[in-house]
Amino acid sequence: MKKHLLFGLILILGISCQDKKSKYNSEAIELNNNACELMKLGLNDSALILLNKATTLDSTYYTAFINKVEIYYQSKDYKKALIEAENILKVKPDFAEAWTYSGMLYEIFGDSTKAKIYYEKSVDLFEQRIKNSKDKNSIISNRLNKAFSNILLGNENEGRKELFELKEKYKLNIDYYLTAKRSDLVNDIFNQE
Repeated sequence: MKKHLLFGLILILGISCQDKKSKYNSEAIELNNNACELMKLGLNDSALILLNKATTLDSTYYTAFINKVEIYYQSKDYKKALIEAENILKVKPDFAEAWTYSGMLYEIFGDSTKAKIYYEKSVDLFEQRIKNSKDKNSIISNRLNKAFSNILLGNENEGRKELFELKEKYKLNIDYYLTAKRSDLVNDIFNQE
């Protein structure tokens, strides 16, 4: 359960299965939405076919890439998950969650130097969002994500202080994250039962 909550924290603002009209190719959006329905049914291979078509139709449609990351994450194909996370960053470089997740993947593959750079970038982006937001829920989720990124970066005291403030102010049930070791957080997300 912890690992699924953790993954939700990382991509809380990103995963969308019902995009509305936007600047993206409408057929790509429809393919993504259909893929999400297949994902709900556990038909990830079929969903991946639709998502690949969606990203071929519109290579800027980052939501389809996010859903591809989710499929590869579920199947523990972390190499492909990293490729798709990097694709997100190419088309949406301000997407802080993808920086965090990519950093974790680099760390799993042993590149702690690159991981640190990615975590730093995510902290900066979450901070920008917090400063520019007026929405309480957005601020809370971005503060949670920033705290998590700070812990991953090695700024554990700063991250836990933020988590404690959020717990006290908003009565959040995040005790696990207040006490878990940094290494446990990374391992929890990638070592599914």
